[in-house]
Amino acid sequence: AADPGAGEVFAAMDGRYTVQHREAAVRSMPSISSKQIGVLKRDDRVAGWALEVDGQPWLRLDDDSRQDLKIEVDDAFVLIHGRCVGLGVLLRYHGDLLAPVSHYKVEHPRVVIRTSPSTKGSIIGTAEKGTPLSGWATDIDSVPWLRLDSKSRQERGLREEAFAMIHGESVGLGVLLKSMEEDLKFRAQEQLLELGE
Repeated sequence: AADPGAGEVFAAMDGRYTVQHREAAVRSMPSISSKQIGVLKRDDRVAGWALEVDGQPWLRLDDDSRQDLKIEVDDAFVLIHGRCVGLGVLLRYHGDLLAPVSHYKVEHPRVVIRTSPSTKGSIIGTAEKGTPLSGWATDIDSVPWLRLDSKSRQERGLREEAFAMIHGESVGLGVLLKSMEEDLKFRAQEQLLELGE
């Protein structure tokens, strides 16, 4: 028989959440056996990136959520659905992340997708030239990376966090991902110029 809560479980979407249960533990790793580093109370609001570990949906808290909770470590995780501990929905999905998603297209013949924004991160996939990717651009040690959103990850069957380098200057390459927004702006300007002729 299908689990009645199964449909809610992969409401594991990147975004903002409200605590629905009386309380939810904040942990140092996405595992119920990892150290508890904080606690959320009912109606607290948090935001972050969804990932699935051993079949369980977790939310990796963003910087603002960690600061609000006065959590001093770099990573903090909250279980989204508590069925593995005999509970129901712990966090209710409540909207996209406030930062708008950026849209890119792969410009290089192929780019690698890694588990972390570093050339040392494990390779978990690739994307061929022309493939659209979406997510949030972030600079790590002056290198621009795209943190893939849940849509781009799910299209590739990726359950963990995933990153693709935007510009490969640091590894002797050029542009790897091209912003589709810049493309659209450029085309709109060209059309305006044509109209003005």
